[in-house]
Amino acid sequence: MVYFGWPQAHEDDAARAMRAGLEVVQAVSNLAVSPLINARVGIHTGVVVVGQTGQGDASIPKAAVGDTPNIAARLQALAEPGSVVVSERSFALARGMFDYTELGPHALKGISEPVRLFRVMAARTIESRFDAARGEVPLTPLVGREEEIALLLRRWQQAREGEGQVVLVNGEPGIGKSRLTRVLSDRLGDERSIVLRYQCSPYHANSALYPIIDQFERAAAFMREDTAEQKIQKMEAVLVGSDAQIAEQAPLFAAMLRCLYSSSRDSPFRLKYRKRER
Repeated sequence: MVYFGWPQAHEDDAARAMRAGLEVVQAVSNLAVSPLINARVGIHTGVVVVGQTGQGDASIPKAAVGDTPNIAARLQALAEPGSVVVSERSFALARGMFDYTELGPHALKGISEPVRLFRVMAARTIESRFDAARGEVPLTPLVGREEEIALLLRRWQQAREGEGQVVLVNGEPGIGKSRLTRVLSDRLGDERSIVLRYQCSPYHANSALYPIIDQFERAAAFMREDTAEQKIQKMEAVLVGSDAQIAEQAPLFAAMLRCLYSSSRDSPFRLKYRKRER
C-alpha cells in the first residue's frame, strides 16, 4: 500500500500514482523470472482517516482507514496481471495525461454503487499539463484578472511594435498562472504568433535539458512505437539548414536525446554519429 497525497500533498497526486504504477508493472515484467511473476496495481482517490496503529507503538507506521484503501484493494484484485486499473474518480483527475482503456462499471464487494473502471495504458506526451489535466471539461469564466490581462496585452503590442518584452508570471501553485497565459493566447486569436512551451517536470529534476528535449520531441512528432532509426529520421527532418549544416548539428541533438532514449554504447544514436562526434 502506497499513499499519494499524505503526508505531503501535490496537485498531481493521481497522476503520480499512475506513473508509479506503470513503472512498477514495467520493472517487474523486466525481471529475469518474468513471466513467472507479475504485478498488478489498483488506484482510487478519496478521503481517508490517518491514525496510529499498534496501541501507540511509534515503530509501527500509521495506517489510512476508510473506503478509499478498500476500493483500491478491490481494483487491484480485478486488475489483469501486468496492468494498472483506476477508478473513475482517479481518472477524472488525470484524464488527459494518460491513454486509457475503459473497462466499464463493476460491482465491488462492500460498495453499494458500481464503480466505473479504466485501465491505464501509457503516459502521454503532452504540450500543456494545464490542458491535459482538465481534459474536455469546459473552463469557467475568468474573474478578477482584467488588470493582469490588460498588462499582458500591452506588452504584446509593444513586442509587435519592435520593443522586445519579457513578462514573468509568478505565484503560489493553483492561483491561476497557467489559466492567465491560456487567456492571453485565446485573446490573440488569429494574430500572427508562435507559441513555444517549455515545461519543467518533477519527474525529471536531474535533467536540466528536459524542457528542451520535451519540446523538441513534440516538434518532431516522436511516437512511443517509433524505432530509434525512425526517431533519427524525424530528428533530422526538424533541423533547419543545408545538408552540411544538418550533418554538423545532428550529432549535438542526438547526444542530447540519448539521455532520454538510450544510454547504451551500441544505441542507434551513438552508432550513427560516433564518427562525426570524433
